[in-house]
Amino acid sequence: MGMLRASALWTLCMAGMTATELPLGDKDFYPSRDHPVGYRGDGNGYFPGATLVSEFWEGTPKQVERPPGTAWDFGDATSRNIAWKTKLPSWANSQPIVVGTRIFCTGEPDWLICCDARTGAVLWAERQNAWALAGVAKPTAATTHRLFDIAREAIPYFGEMLYSSTMTCVLPAERFTEIMRLFLDPILPRILTELKRIDPAGGWDDLAAKQVANLTEYAAMLAAGQVMPKHGGPDLDLLRSAIAKRIAALSGPNAPAIPFETPWYNLVGFAMSVPVSDGRHVFASFGQGQTVCYTLDGQRIWGAFFEQNGGKDSSHCTEHIQSPLLAGEVLIDMHGGIKKLRGLAAATGTVLWEAPTKCTGGRGGGYYIGSHAIMHLRDEGQAGTIEPVVVTTLGNIIRVRDGKILGFYAYDTLGASGGPSIAYSADVMYRACFWDGGSGPLNAFRLSLSGESVRAEKIWEGPGPKNGYQGRVALPGYFLISPSVYESTSGTRTEVRGYGGVSDLVVGSTWIWSEDNSHNANASDWGFRRWDGKALAIFHAAEVSRPASPHATNGLMIIGDADFPNVPAMQELAQELYALPTYGYHAWGKPMHSVHADNCFFAQGDRLYIRTVSSLYCIADPARPYHAPAGTPVEGRTPSR
Repeated sequence: MGMLRASALWTLCMAGMTATELPLGDKDFYPSRDHPVGYRGDGNGYFPGATLVSEFWEGTPKQVERPPGTAWDFGDATSRNIAWKTKLPSWANSQPIVVGTRIFCTGEPDWLICCDARTGAVLWAERQNAWALAGVAKPTAATTHRLFDIAREAIPYFGEMLYSSTMTCVLPAERFTEIMRLFLDPILPRILTELKRIDPAGGWDDLAAKQVANLTEYAAMLAAGQVMPKHGGPDLDLLRSAIAKRIAALSGPNAPAIPFETPWYNLVGFAMSVPVSDGRHVFASFGQGQTVCYTLDGQRIWGAFFEQNGGKDSSHCTEHIQSPLLAGEVLIDMHGGIKKLRGLAAATGTVLWEAPTKCTGGRGGGYYIGSHAIMHLRDEGQAGTIEPVVVTTLGNIIRVRDGKILGFYAYDTLGASGGPSIAYSADVMYRACFWDGGSGPLNAFRLSLSGESVRAEKIWEGPGPKNGYQGRVALPGYFLISPSVYESTSGTRTEVRGYGGVSDLVVGSTWIWSEDNSHNANASDWGFRRWDGKALAIFHAAEVSRPASPHATNGLMIIGDADFPNVPAMQELAQELYALPTYGYHAWGKPMHSVHADNCFFAQGDRLYIRTVSSLYCIADPARPYHAPAGTPVEGRTPSR
């Protein structure tokens, strides 16, 4: 533990902090302009100032026999070390951040949510209407927003029930018919009434009649054992498509491209990006192009719209997953995807600069959702000068204050990333890549700044990750990426098979991670709840005061229950389908999983906050009083820092 603390002090000094600054996770840490909090805390997943309870669960754990083996379940409702749990207004795969006594997180598709860190109570929740931010007139923007909600949440994705893939499956006749019958009566009449109320000129009666005819035709084909042709056949998503066209017509020919189809449906969504805060304001970004700034009390300071790199075709566009970054008075906006980054004035949202994400000669591949990072480099030519730079996943190193490209690293040998790719400690940057088509090596670079240029020296290379869609943790002197621990300067690799997984975080000297939720009896797959209707989130931990020699802790860490996450328009207009236990899959229906994010944690003091797909948890000993960080402003007053 002493080694980590001493090294942590060195890391703080290299980042331009003084010895009196508190480490991330300390009970009195409060974010500031120079030390904001956001994605994975500071991007590295390391909270040296925090502590973690050794075990927690939502009900007394027990094991039950369930082929192919045993699985965890709850024997009763007695919880341990859960201070509170709050079901959030809308589902999301994301991470919370803590700012004093407030917790901020997102909800699908465009909710910014603020909760009380002491009690879990929702203090405020605001939506970010993409059409309004893009300049569509307020009454029309309200109509398009409502139409969007109906299409996305209340109308089943019948077209995704026609074939099997990673995200879809062919529904047998009885299941398809059950969903169809509930939709045709009573849900469709209810939806039709609402469509005509908000948009009387939409021609909804004729469209609904065609949708009914198409569904009935396909149900008859399915009952007769006929296969739906790939091209032709009844259009089962006619009504949703008509809503998309109506939104475009209402928005006008000069409206920018605003994504309509949800990226990877309820597995990813529009709200996976993590907010960032400087202690005065909170900034958030969403997948349709929204970037906003709020006071901690819920007053919007500014909102901007930036057209997504993928335009209107967003079904597989995942660049928006990257979270905004903050350095001083500059907010880094990610909506340019693989093409460009934007530097915004944090105070106003004004674009200060644009710079290319990809270095000259860099090659492509993957989904481009790997995380960029902000590093603070000491200028070797000017003693005491610290310069924040953005290190992109695609090779460029960009000065934050003006967007100037100061250098690049050897991206052309690395490939692109499908998971969180960049982490750093002091002046050493780690770059790993993984995507569905393959992976590349892990590389470590030492960055040095001299005046107007940054030199990136590759100091070692190691094997690529086995599972790239995982969090990586950069400790002082070590880099943790399951199933390996690397020494930062030499690249000496220690295999630690069985340690690490998804949502990796180090809290104090405890490495905690989420169990891989795919293909096991204990936890839910992407879109399947367990045989008993539960979606458990199971975590594991190891003690890493000596990072290359972790040892497992003995405590059990299990949360989750049978509650489905909130899907507001579905619960309002299609409540019969929402109540149907089997209504959900990767690409349609309500989310059926528990955790699907490369980080779902945030640690502060002796508390760990977890954002599952449906709820926000505070993991702590309930008997220990809550400690408000010393820098927390008076309620209702924006801090001056």
